[in-house]
Amino acid sequence: MLGVLLPLCLCSTPLRSDSPGRAPVDLSGTWAGLFVYTGLATFPVIGTVTSAASVLLRIEIAQTASSLTLKETYCSIEINAGTPLARMVFPEAFVPSLGTVMRQASIEETGASTRFVQSWRCEVRGAHLVDPERDELPATSGDPRVFDQDADGEPGLTARVCVADVLCGDVYLVERMCQRLLGTVISRDRIEGTIDWVNERSTLGSTNPLLGSAIQTPAVPLAEESYFVLRRIDPHWDCEAVTANRDMLFGP
Repeated sequence: MLGVLLPLCLCSTPLRSDSPGRAPVDLSGTWAGLFVYTGLATFPVIGTVTSAASVLLRIEIAQTASSLTLKETYCSIEINAGTPLARMVFPEAFVPSLGTVMRQASIEETGASTRFVQSWRCEVRGAHLVDPERDELPATSGDPRVFDQDADGEPGLTARVCVADVLCGDVYLVERMCQRLLGTVISRDRIEGTIDWVNERSTLGSTNPLLGSAIQTPAVPLAEESYFVLRRIDPHWDCEAVTANRDMLFGP
């Protein structure tokens, strides 16, 4: 595990745009990704606030011509609820339980720029669905499709929620996260763009029943404030190193 700040070349080699028949830029390698999902979230007592989830990933990209295969490992998830009156935190086992996700993307040459495109893709957490995009999420812990993803003895995934320091408890949930990405390859070492996303959650239980509605109500995405940035990193970096170098890679 690499827990210290490591040197990284932050220089960017811009893409040449003066060769119409040029080969696709080579993006294969190891990357760190920051994904920010901003939306309007509704909580009991305090009402609707602008909330942002920041997700940090370690990504390995394999490229064949203009097709990309991304092997993504979750490193951290932080929730800024937009107000000190609401907090959502995840137990230590939450993020590692999300494991590694495989995604497909592509690059497209469009005149002077190179686009990075990932079509709609859904990820279901805490349940096994035959059709991850269309099947209804389980509504009860007794649904056979539910499993204990974070291995804490409770159904689905566990999140800790506090509202106004009065309503606090653990919530057991399943969720479906769907997203598509549209970005620009800024250089061989940097990609950035916007995220269209939809998040759906189902509460299976809670240590405080009054918190069910706080999780059940889906956030309303704010696409104009949801974005991603990918930075090329040393292939020896693991998630601990990515997290330790977050500010250097993406700013505070």
